[in-house]
Amino acid sequence: MRRFKIITAECLAFIIALSSLTGCDSSLLSKEKKDDSEDILNVCDDFLDTVLDFDFKKMKKLVTEESKKADCFGDGAYQIEPITDKILAETVYEADADSVSVKKEEGSADYDITMPDVSDVMEIMGEGSDASEAIEKADTKEFTVTIELEYEDDQWLVSNFEDVFEEILSFEEDITEISETEPQVTETEPVIETTETEVTVEPTVESTPEPTLEPTAEVHTKPTVEPPVVEPLEYSTDYTLDDVINANWDDFVVYFDGQVLELPFPYYLLADRWDLSEECPAGYYINVEQYVIDRLVSKEDDTLYLWVELYNIGYDLPIDVVNAIITYMEYDSRHIDGDKYIHSELHEFTLPKGITLGSTVDDVINAYGEPTNRTDIKESVILEYKDDEYNSLTITCELDEGVVSFEYRVSHYYWGEEYGYEG
Repeated sequence: MRRFKIITAECLAFIIALSSLTGCDSSLLSKEKKDDSEDILNVCDDFLDTVLDFDFKKMKKLVTEESKKADCFGDGAYQIEPITDKILAETVYEADADSVSVKKEEGSADYDITMPDVSDVMEIMGEGSDASEAIEKADTKEFTVTIELEYEDDQWLVSNFEDVFEEILSFEEDITEISETEPQVTETEPVIETTETEVTVEPTVESTPEPTLEPTAEVHTKPTVEPPVVEPLEYSTDYTLDDVINANWDDFVVYFDGQVLELPFPYYLLADRWDLSEECPAGYYINVEQYVIDRLVSKEDDTLYLWVELYNIGYDLPIDVVNAIITYMEYDSRHIDGDKYIHSELHEFTLPKGITLGSTVDDVINAYGEPTNRTDIKESVILEYKDDEYNSLTITCELDEGVVSFEYRVSHYYWGEEYGYEG
């Protein structure tokens, strides 16, 4: 049984909307398959992880070609309600190995899901407990989901991902009733805590309190009011490039675009070379203890993207997205040109132990040890390193090019005062 990671995103109405997506009707190979039960279970495990991480980029690699046309694989920013993260963080799943079915180019597997009973959580919170305590005390409920797959492009791919979303992530109860109270916009200046540092980076982005676009999905609170003007949080790090090279992966530092970034760090450090998306522009506000997922666009090459989570920590009121803190970053040095990937060295990076663009799989393993999870997909190898507090580093290597991408995640449920932020 595998334990779910902390979920990176949740938007209930968006999930419900997924149930209306059309089914998949992919092109299938003509050859008959052998018993691929183990391969099917591996794909299903990886798929469930991406579903519960809302990691659409990874998920897109695990679904059929027809499924890739779904709206969730496009651009967008989603505002998050942390209560759902906490519920799903206590969810576990287990495959029913005997249920695996393989018939030519189609397969399926049943998974038993155990999660906190949302009705019980709501009842306990109504008696005065906070969310974490209520989730811990609540009864659990069990149900089974069936994952369906098709054999396409020489691999097993999930064909009913929208059904899995609906079954796991759509609660019968109104989850917003147990969400934190909506913050009120006031004229009160926030109390900002900063750490004493050797190096201080001055903010370079001015807050622009003019909301220009509502979020792409319905959420509990929409960014429809003018966000207050606040001072961006100061940021500092004692790391240098040499320190990054000598660091361990779980120090969560990277030398990126010519500067040291220690997660979590403020968005304005990236603003010189990366633009916010049209779905999440300056003026889009983020509520207290909520975050959005956004795809930043390179100012030098608009085919290169940087996926980030922009979080409101360090403030006690809503903020403009330009003041947000980045808790997750994912950069891929490739972009699609026609029907193939083109590799770019425009945005260079150096990870701990000197891992950089072009480093080999062996280089990564020699630097960090055996990964927590390893996935081999055609000519790619994905190495994932995780600690006990849901923090992770994931590196993708192409067999002929070496390292091409990385993603760093720090869990906002485990941040301490050493980061200089409240959360």
